[in-house]
Amino acid sequence: MLPAIAIFILSGDCGFDVVNGMMQSGVVVPLGQMGDPITPMNWFFAILLGSVGQAVVWTFIQYGSMRLEPAIVAGLLLLSPVSTLAISAALFQEFPSVLQLVGAVIVLLSVALQNGLFNKLLNKKATA
Repeated sequence: MLPAIAIFILSGDCGFDVVNGMMQSGVVVPLGQMGDPITPMNWFFAILLGSVGQAVVWTFIQYGSMRLEPAIVAGLLLLSPVSTLAISAALFQEFPSVLQLVGAVIVLLSVALQNGLFNKLLNKKATA
């Protein structure tokens, strides 16, 4: 897969424009629509943001997961993509596709099943 990505990036008109940092589809893009130039300092901050951001997040996840039950930790980690859909819809008006909504419903149902939510709801209805 890596050679295919390298060929795509280095393939002239249809590849990644390293200077302006944007994908091109072989169509001439007007100069006013070009992205910001990518400088070595921009690369440094992108790598720093990605590596330090991931290190901090996974440090907190590991720290918190030691203090919770494994089923709860697994459920919380599975809810991350679902919360991303909700946040992107609220902040950026990026509404999910039907396939993404189906996947979110499957994740929510599986987390509820894993944590015994259905059993709790059924027991309350039976005792009421």
